[in-house]
Amino acid sequence: MMMNWRNFGRQTMMALTASLLWMTQSSAQSSPEFTFGTFNIRYDNPDDTLEWRERRNEVADAVRYFDIVAIQEALPHQWTELQERLPSHETFGRGRDADGGGEACPVFWSRERYDFLTGEVRWLSLNPNEAGSIGWDADLPRIVTMVVL
Repeated sequence: MMMNWRNFGRQTMMALTASLLWMTQSSAQSSPEFTFGTFNIRYDNPDDTLEWRERRNEVADAVRYFDIVAIQEALPHQWTELQERLPSHETFGRGRDADGGGEACPVFWSRERYDFLTGEVRWLSLNPNEAGSIGWDADLPRIVTMVVL
């Protein structure tokens, strides 16, 4: 059976958003209103016309006001540089490769508004708990990062 990734992605984002809404509304820690975003920062490709070092401050400025923001395609040094530029945020995630390296999809949240309770990374494959596993028609591992705040 062939996986329809477009619908899977939409369904996953809707489930994530619904979970965030439920979690925030049921939490006594903060008000029910919050800002959430997702941002594909583009992995650091030296052949890009606008290199990471030239856009990293703008990326941090674009996401710093979100209470919760999910980042896509972050290489380890990009993730570290965002952590340095977002001192009011905590973060959780890991790289998609079996050793924890490679691109990550970390989640950042306002440390003033939320406490980290738990988090996990799953691989979008037939073996979602097997680090680095590759699923369906993919050439590389695909991951989803989940946090409970």
